[in-house]
Amino acid sequence: MQSIVKKVSLVLFVLVPLCSLGMTGPSDQFDYLYSGDDDVKATELMAKAFSKTSLEWDVDLDEGEKIFVLKTSGSIFLVNPVTFKDTFDFLQFTFINVKKDGVTNSNKAYLTLLNDFNQSYRRLQFSIDDDGDLRIKFFHQFRNRLSTDDIKELVEIVENLVTYVFTNRNEDLAEFLK
Repeated sequence: MQSIVKKVSLVLFVLVPLCSLGMTGPSDQFDYLYSGDDDVKATELMAKAFSKTSLEWDVDLDEGEKIFVLKTSGSIFLVNPVTFKDTFDFLQFTFINVKKDGVTNSNKAYLTLLNDFNQSYRRLQFSIDDDGDLRIKFFHQFRNRLSTDDIKELVEIVENLVTYVFTNRNEDLAEFLK
């Protein structure tokens, strides 16, 4: 019964708001509007749109980079827009959690757990970087534009997904992460 309740709460908590993203009005309401394939330009525009969206967020962008850091009240994400001309674009959020000393990227129990996570949490991608730190990635597909509301909802969804994983699988992760 608890498993069913968890699945239903995940759907209501995450997937329902996700369905409404991008369903806003005329194009003059969009804070991010770009239809090229220059990822550096797209990153600059996206970072500006994220900066305008919430005074509670801190956005750090180094000039000429294809990625920026988003610091919210509860999390830090690397945000990477990937653009394509005349087709859908992607926005990748990466959450990094530092591993405990002695945990490596070849630890079989760690890898098995993350493979299980990749099967269980379809909207997220779990991996281990070269240092053994956990990376959780979320991808959002969109077409050329995002409104302020889209951006707020998207960040809320990503934070909720990461919180959901750590709330429900904390015991499993405690062996590997700080």
